[in-house]
Amino acid sequence: MVLTIIDIIFVFLMSFLILKFSRTKAVSFLGTVGTAYVIGILYSIIVFALRKAGIFESRDTTALELLGYLGIAVGIPLLLFSSNIKYVFKLSGRVFLAYMLLIVSAVIVSIVWFLLYTRKITDGDILTGMAVGLYSGGTVNLNAVAGFFRLDQQTIFMANLSDMIFGGIFYVFLLFLAKPFTGLFLKKGQKEEILPDIELSAEDEVGKFNIKSPGVIRNFFISILIVVISAGVGFVIFLLKGQKEGTLIDCLLPAILIGTAILGLAASFIPKVNSVKENGTMGQFFVTVFCCAVASMFDFTNFGVVTLKLFILYSGITVSIFLIHLLLCRLFKIDSETMIVTSTAGIYGPAFIPGVTRAINAEYLLAGGLITGSLGYAIGTFLGILVVWICRIF
Repeated sequence: MVLTIIDIIFVFLMSFLILKFSRTKAVSFLGTVGTAYVIGILYSIIVFALRKAGIFESRDTTALELLGYLGIAVGIPLLLFSSNIKYVFKLSGRVFLAYMLLIVSAVIVSIVWFLLYTRKITDGDILTGMAVGLYSGGTVNLNAVAGFFRLDQQTIFMANLSDMIFGGIFYVFLLFLAKPFTGLFLKKGQKEEILPDIELSAEDEVGKFNIKSPGVIRNFFISILIVVISAGVGFVIFLLKGQKEGTLIDCLLPAILIGTAILGLAASFIPKVNSVKENGTMGQFFVTVFCCAVASMFDFTNFGVVTLKLFILYSGITVSIFLIHLLLCRLFKIDSETMIVTSTAGIYGPAFIPGVTRAINAEYLLAGGLITGSLGYAIGTFLGILVVWICRIF
């Protein structure tokens, strides 16, 4: 009981400090998610050592697991509140087409990897769906797909860790080498007019928070209400299924993860909800809670073998998606800069768009990148779940 209380305090305290110091070099180098995983791993090592020393006899990680799922559930609508989905139809045809080609690439590549490699791994179908959620949306979608199918926390953690390690390497490629590489196959982009009525500040505000700002507390409680409504739907499904033993959580969790995505997206069309600049920071805080909680209960058994398999899987899928996207963009005559920005939007999400557009001198694509990245957050979970069901046909 004492260790459980310490676990909960640690996760909330570390998540708060990570967001508070997110703009420092130490945190920005790894990102908030990466920092949360590193700190969580270090904490799990300390707990492991204390248990070996006999200070703590046993450890119940149920509270951490529930805390993690609560974090991802509350974080999803908050992240979607400030999404720019309503501007999708203002995108140029070239940007929208390039992003759709990225989605097609992610689905095709992931299914091919499943047929050739992933089906030999335990829960390979779920891992494949997680990859589609990740590379069409982001980390939050990967974890939502995993939660929907009740994947064990150990595997979820190692999937995130594998992506984080190779993702960091590949992001450097996007910043410095992608433009000259894609320029060998694609034409140079032509600057287009920046969409004038889009306030591109949500992702830049991460780390800044003022509880006195109008709408902050209101949006937080709206997010909680969305979780409660979604859980209520799950409970009704549970009752209709005859209240079979062990099915309550299996009804609640999928309903919460799907419901929060749908209702969070719907709420983003409400101007007062959408305009709160702290939405991104609040959402990122709860995603950080999830990551820190998952890493904090890590078990080191078979770490090397399983992690290597997942590292091969996610690094292979990342490179394959990029190459297939490149091929499709050549066939459809998409320019190099648009291909790179939409690839970043799908593989990494909106937060990484400003850095890439600056690096490749394509700031005119900033709006398009943020909009398509937000679209990925909205559809990534559903795409991932669909791909899992497709994989189960084979």
